[in-house]
Amino acid sequence: MVTPGLLPEASDRRISPWPFTIALLGALLLGGSGYLALRLARVRAEREELKEEVLRLRIELAESHAERSRPLMAVAGTRNVEPERLVVWSDAEPPVPPPRPPEIRVLPPASPDLAQERIAQGLHEFRSGRYLQAELAFFRAIPEAYGYLVLTCFVRGEVRDAVGFLGRALARDPAWLRRVAPRDLFGDPGEYEAALRALEERVAQDPLDPEAKTLLAYFRLHGKGPEHAKALLVEALNARPGHAEAGQLLKALE
Repeated sequence: MVTPGLLPEASDRRISPWPFTIALLGALLLGGSGYLALRLARVRAEREELKEEVLRLRIELAESHAERSRPLMAVAGTRNVEPERLVVWSDAEPPVPPPRPPEIRVLPPASPDLAQERIAQGLHEFRSGRYLQAELAFFRAIPEAYGYLVLTCFVRGEVRDAVGFLGRALARDPAWLRRVAPRDLFGDPGEYEAALRALEERVAQDPLDPEAKTLLAYFRLHGKGPEHAKALLVEALNARPGHAEAGQLLKALE
C-alpha cells in the first residue's frame, strides 16, 4: 500500500486542440471577410469613378453640341448688324441639330499601339455587357475607336451621338464600314436584337427622323444588305436634304 503524498499525482492530462483550431479558423474567416469587404468597396469606388469620368466626357460632348446648335434670330428694329453675330436663345424653338458632329476636344489622340490596346480592352468590356467601361476605353482610343463608339451609343439608345461617330468613322476610314460586323461584337445576341428593335420602333414612330434612319441604314447594311440601307438613306435625305452623315454613308455604299 502506498502512502498518499509520497508519489507525485498524475498531471499529464491532454489538452484538446479543438479550441485552438476553431479560434484559428475563426480568425482566418474574419480576416478573409474583411479582405473581401475591402475589395468589394474598392471595386464599387472604381465603378463610381468610371461613371463620373464617362459622364464628364458626355457632358463636354453635349456642351459642344449645344455650342453649334444655337439658333440665330433676327431682332426687330436692329439695323446694320451682321446676322452671324446675333446669338439669341429661344425658348419657343428647339435648337436646330448641327449638320456635322461636334469636335471631340476632350482627350488627346493616343499612339497607335496604345490605341489598339485600349480598343482591345473596350471590346472585352463590350462583349461582357459592361458598356459604360467599354465606352470609356473607346473614348481613350480616339480617333481609332470612332466606329466602336457608334456601337456603345447605339446600345444605350443615343442615336444622335451614334450618327456623329458614324460620320467620323467613315471620314477616317471608309473601308471600316464593311470590315466590322456589329452583331459579332456583342457577347449577348439578345442585347443586340433588343437595341435594334428599339431603333426600328423609333423610326416607325417618327418616319421623318433622318438621324434614326441613317443609323438604322448602317445596321441594315449588315443585316439585309446594301439595297435596304440605300433605301433608308434616300428617305433620310428626302426628310433632311444635305444631311451630312446620310450622304457620307450613301456615297460609301455606292
